Amino acid sequence: MPSAADMQSVEDRATIMSAMIVWRNAFWAEGSAMSVGQNELCRPPNLGVWIEVGQWHRADLPFYSVLGLIDEQGRSSDKIIEINPARDGLPGNNRGLVARDAEGKLWLLRSSAVQVAAGVRHLEELEPLPGTLVNVQLSNGIKRYYKVACLDGAPRDIVSQTKRFLEWAAQLREERAPDPQSGSVVRLPGVDFYRLHIRPRGIDKVLEVIEDDQISIGWSEASKLISADVQEDEFRAIIEGAYGDRVHAGKGAGEMQRFLRRMKIGDAVLVPHSTDVYVGRVLSSPIYYPELVEHDTAFRRSVAWLNDGKPYAKSSFGDDVVASLNARATCISLERHRDAIVDVIYSDWQALSALLEHDADSSGVRIPSYALVQTRPEQTYFRRRLIEMYGARCCVTGTAIADILQAAHISPHYKGGPLVNSPRNGLLLRSDIHGLFDSKLLSIDPDTMTIRLAPWIATHLEYADLHGKKVHLHACERRLAEHHDAARLSWRKPVPNGIAVGSLGGA
Repeated sequence: MPSAADMQSVEDRATIMSAMIVWRNAFWAEGSAMSVGQNELCRPPNLGVWIEVGQWHRADLPFYSVLGLIDEQGRSSDKIIEINPARDGLPGNNRGLVARDAEGKLWLLRSSAVQVAAGVRHLEELEPLPGTLVNVQLSNGIKRYYKVACLDGAPRDIVSQTKRFLEWAAQLREERAPDPQSGSVVRLPGVDFYRLHIRPRGIDKVLEVIEDDQISIGWSEASKLISADVQEDEFRAIIEGAYGDRVHAGKGAGEMQRFLRRMKIGDAVLVPHSTDVYVGRVLSSPIYYPELVEHDTAFRRSVAWLNDGKPYAKSSFGDDVVASLNARATCISLERHRDAIVDVIYSDWQALSALLEHDADSSGVRIPSYALVQTRPEQTYFRRRLIEMYGARCCVTGTAIADILQAAHISPHYKGGPLVNSPRNGLLLRSDIHGLFDSKLLSIDPDTMTIRLAPWIATHLEYADLHGKKVHLHACERRLAEHHDAARLSWRKPVPNGIAVGSLGGA
């Protein structure tokens, strides 16, 4: 994502509406308007463009506009693009935006998605229109938009700039629609989109679940569903067996089929909470935690959250998406809204993907023997969270050499548990320290937050200065205590012969 923006979005409704009226009036100044139902249509003579607007004077409704071209014979095309800035001053809704450049001039901008007969196409498919693409600072990050017109110019200039943009966008209608199987122009190919309510038994548990970097669904008593051997047509019978007539088994079967079978690693999941929505990338297959049956969040998946874990405003996705986000069902597909969703999250998704891929390439983590059941994306995301938490330094030695820093679990990964990949169950350690920690030859006393070494390790010159050293950790004290108790118990055993500290590996 760019570090600086070319423009700053305008987010107060009064300025947005004033700017849109300037744009609309530029067309009116070049030609007379006529009524079309409740809307107004203007076809400035000799300019080859028409505009139809509606609701611009209504304080309770968003500005609405569609544009088309007029050919040399005076025939009007159907609409080519819509430009509808967000209502209530929220940026980016309905694909339109008003922003200021460095000189303070107001611009009308538009996102890349264009609705054509074959479906939604994107301006990225076209040869770039020089000077059109800009980065805009929004309240929820930096996004890319395209210049339509500078609103601080003469009316004819505003109309001419709009027409230039319109003619460029119209090329999308002239080209053959892309093959959806080719992936050549499909943004986020292979990614499916889901909406998930985390309200088991009607109780809002969103924040406590997403804090674990996970998503969850109810129906926890139907534990047999976690088995991959269970076919989808068996879901209803299993739910009826677990719940009897306490629930609607048919509804539950559909919800669980989507969560357990159809949702896959790499898909996007949107989790609404009040007026916001969290967006995550699925990192794991379904996991079942028997200890969470009473909490009714036993079925879970691990996710990485976009936007640094901060939610997006629901309204930034548009009214149609908001209606689906607010629908009563628990787990539903949002495929019909994918373009509107991608318009909002695309740059954040790409940024997260780049981080995960970079971490996977450079993590240096030795994959343990249980790697077949450990999801690699979870480990890379876990490591990234620890790097952020500890400033890319070993929390025991202070080493800042990235190639030898590893993500260590305090409670081992193979023991599971819903918080196993929480950063509070992790330490960022130098590779040899990781080996000592996993072998319980080094531990942390949670009462004093000091390092303790096995007696035969404390005699090694390269580690002796660590014994008794105070550390500052962001770790779960209960987990540290469990590790420390197990380590002290192991130290009572006979001293091993010929121990080779350098050969100890991490896990």
